[in-house]
Amino acid sequence: MPASRRAPPSWIRARPAPDFEAPALRWCRVSSTRFEIIRTLGEGGMGVVYEARDKERDMVVALKTLRTMDANLLYHFKNEFRSLADLSHPNLCSLYELFQSDGHWFFTMELVEGTDFMSWISPRDEAAKMKFDPTMPAGSAPPGSLVELGAGRGHSGTMLEFAGKAPSASQSMPIKLPDQAITDASLMPFDEPRLRASLAQLAAGLDALHATGKVHRDIKPGNILVAKDGRVVIMDFGLVADDALLAELRETRMIAGTPTFMAPEQGIPGATVGASADWYAVGVMLYQILTSRLPFSGATVQELIEAKRTSPPSPSSLAFGVPLDLADLSHRLLSPDPASRPTGEEVLRLLGSRMSAPMLGQTHGHGPGNVELFVGRRAELGVLHNALAESRPKDRGGAGAVSVFVEGPSGLGKSALVKRFLDELSGTGTLILKGRCYAEETVAYKAFDGIVDALSRHLVTMDQYRVMDMFPQSTMMAARLFPVLRRVPVFANAVTHDPNVSALELRTRAFAAVVELLARVAAMQPLVLFVDDLQWADPDSLLLLREVLHPNAAPPLTFVASIRTGADPDAPMNLARTAGVEPRWIKIQPLSADDAALLVDRILPREAASDARRAEIAREAAGHPLFLAELAHHASQHANSNLASTTQLDEALWQRTMALDHDTRHLLHIIAVAGSPIELRVAADASGLSNARVAPLAGALRVARFVKTSNTSTGTSLVEPYHDRVREAVVTRLDPSQFAVVSSHLAHAMLRAGMAETAPELVVRHLFAAGDTARGRDLAEKAANRSLAALAFDRAAEFLRSAIAAGPRDAAHARTLQIALAEALASGGRGAEAADAYLAAATLGDDEERLDCRRHAADQLLVSGHVDRGLTELRGVLATLGERVHESPQEALAAMALDREEIDSGRIAMVPIADVAPQPHPSLLRMVDVYHSPSLGLLLVDNVRGAASQARALRLAAQAGDHRRLLRALVFEAIYRAQESDAGRTRALELLGMAAAVARLREDEDPWMSAYLVLGNAFVAYYYGQFARAVDIFKDADKRFRTLPNV
Repeated sequence: MPASRRAPPSWIRARPAPDFEAPALRWCRVSSTRFEIIRTLGEGGMGVVYEARDKERDMVVALKTLRTMDANLLYHFKNEFRSLADLSHPNLCSLYELFQSDGHWFFTMELVEGTDFMSWISPRDEAAKMKFDPTMPAGSAPPGSLVELGAGRGHSGTMLEFAGKAPSASQSMPIKLPDQAITDASLMPFDEPRLRASLAQLAAGLDALHATGKVHRDIKPGNILVAKDGRVVIMDFGLVADDALLAELRETRMIAGTPTFMAPEQGIPGATVGASADWYAVGVMLYQILTSRLPFSGATVQELIEAKRTSPPSPSSLAFGVPLDLADLSHRLLSPDPASRPTGEEVLRLLGSRMSAPMLGQTHGHGPGNVELFVGRRAELGVLHNALAESRPKDRGGAGAVSVFVEGPSGLGKSALVKRFLDELSGTGTLILKGRCYAEETVAYKAFDGIVDALSRHLVTMDQYRVMDMFPQSTMMAARLFPVLRRVPVFANAVTHDPNVSALELRTRAFAAVVELLARVAAMQPLVLFVDDLQWADPDSLLLLREVLHPNAAPPLTFVASIRTGADPDAPMNLARTAGVEPRWIKIQPLSADDAALLVDRILPREAASDARRAEIAREAAGHPLFLAELAHHASQHANSNLASTTQLDEALWQRTMALDHDTRHLLHIIAVAGSPIELRVAADASGLSNARVAPLAGALRVARFVKTSNTSTGTSLVEPYHDRVREAVVTRLDPSQFAVVSSHLAHAMLRAGMAETAPELVVRHLFAAGDTARGRDLAEKAANRSLAALAFDRAAEFLRSAIAAGPRDAAHARTLQIALAEALASGGRGAEAADAYLAAATLGDDEERLDCRRHAADQLLVSGHVDRGLTELRGVLATLGERVHESPQEALAAMALDREEIDSGRIAMVPIADVAPQPHPSLLRMVDVYHSPSLGLLLVDNVRGAASQARALRLAAQAGDHRRLLRALVFEAIYRAQESDAGRTRALELLGMAAAVARLREDEDPWMSAYLVLGNAFVAYYYGQFARAVDIFKDADKRFRTLPNV
């Protein structure tokens, strides 16, 4: 391939492409929808690099593609990305995201605007620089430079494969060097202050890379850029290797690197290559800068490698006036013995003493999370593995669904334990679906939200014909609760709404669909569901969990949940009871003394603290893993700090945040105040920083274990605090005015991002925190209506409570909100709370409205078992109407006898003659409803007063002639009569016949009337002792009532 077509080793925007080429990414769905290709930056043997706009993040990036699907190229391509995926440093190029789409691979990374290292160091004479640097990027290097060697194995550097012998002369072009060295320091084409500052940054970046156990293996001027602000950025990690890859290269006797700059051991097949090889390359660069010549020459690669087995002449012997400390450093770095070269710590110390901090740039500490924080816990892991082994179908000797709850205080290692368990399942064919509940989030069914997202990701990757076979029509209703399932083609057109069905019945059907959905997945492979922080689950989630783990119908799966304990030690057990679950319990305890000591040793270098100091840290942390990690890290950074009790943890975290630069710290404030995961672009908007600026800052916070990031099923980047204690350490130290300002920025950024529709609970919370209560109230009311439509009654109730607390517009609005709250609570089965809301609404309306609200309150109290309170309210309602509750059984019996005599005498027509009901006075209808209220609530607890109230309701309903009220009264009268003697049961059948006659007055069948008729027949069958028949009829009645809205 011609040199002009080669991929440059860096993405410099200053030089436009000679002509625009049609992007080669049109075949890639992700790239075409998310990325806008601007121009081609370069291409080589491995792939093509583009300048592109990331529409999701609204930033310009460099986008590197894999040209062909060769297995080795793919391995190294992914390795290039992953080498920095968990590392963030201002002197290392930030890599963003790795993609595989439609069989193609690409990743995005930071687009550095600047110049190459040599141009920055030698700005005076570009022509001199061209002569000075024999390794210019492809397309601009002079003939004979080493970069003209072929990129074997698809790498940007030279990778040569040996079969037990050194490379031949044919493997290289001749090396052309300057004819003479500069002998006067005043003529040297470099800026010494810039050189020192840039070398220090280069050393800092390399040291950070080496700290993760990786070696770059291709350090050279062309792979180092300097941004306009002087920031040095190491680029091109195509040859980077960790211990595993280095071992593989030794076994395959493969070498890699650019011969001019690579260390002598890199040219020896099978030799050990470590971090010292990168420092050797730095020595070559420094030597070249100081002397204007390379330290070694050779006509071929073989001769060059042989020459490097000795030390070169000292730079000070070749050029007068060079800085002696830099000359000495260069000479030591070029030692042929790797062990004799200075370490990164030595290089930084030598360079850092002669440069200013601003030029060094802000280096973000890696935090305590860079070590593996899991030790011990073998017994707890055994419980989890046993649960998985037993979660087989019952007909195959298993226990069906097995649940395990892992409880303990925050930071004690619950999530780490489960993560280790899940990691140990890797490669076993187990499907793992994970979710998490967030304290500040009010998403409906949030305990299952992440699980279903993960399930959708799994299903869309499967063969869709197979998916169609797996899931019948009965599972489609699951999309009602979790619309994300519509990403799966078989669910795309699922019908999940029926206007003739009640909200409660729709939810019941949806619950059953979710259970069947999980059962069919579990039938294909072992299934593990994990919910982190179940203590924050909403009531709707616990109702669904009860159905999923019901002993009679639970799929054969393993359900694992972590629960954070707090002030109430009974909270986890109460949570399990509420969910109807009988789990196996793992109570996380502090680490043993031995495990705590082991953890400290893993975190704290031996030379950083004495044994006594380590013991002190272990004692102060009391076996708490998070505290151990943070305090050990704090001790390593502040050797003279006084460690106190665990209350010092927040202070240690806060001190670490104060070491961040202003922009990074401000971004952390935004993320902490957000309270739950937010999109990275929203955090950027709220912070006032560009997306391009925020991306590396978020990476730095992630590496320092201040935040953690994740991607949604659609590829959206999310960010959140790494742990609740990080959030608390930040939020509690913001004064109220700061908190309000940050909340306002968040709220408005969320509104601009359209989150009023997608995550209204977050926007509402931040609007309130910012003091914008009117806007927050209106949004909360809209969100409540959407929640009701989604059958999330508890979530709707929370939104309505927020709107009420914010202050309604006027009394009428307040009453509307209270009634809506009452109806949501009633639909959710929370009768006592619904009654309170009705009573609150009663204080805000006129007399008739007040009476109706109090009657509804009495209804809810009676049917929810709060009989005394319900009767008290009923007394008040009847008193308003000039009536009274029967206070004694004798009084109730007497009143009932009079009303029944009137009913049975035939003086009142029980079945209207006309098929059109009269229009009775509203006050009479209200009386019917008031007397009907106790009928159901008192049926099984005080049937005498219930029967008396019911008889009065029937007599009044007959007078009113309203068909529905009359039928309802006839049915309940039949139910009460059926409890009595044989004569009563006979009369009950007659009353049911009258009710059927009333129903026949309608031209079309009325589902409401039919449901009441079936209910009456069920009770009568029960009281006749026909229990099996009664059960069947009750089931029919239940089914019918669930299809009725607002019943």
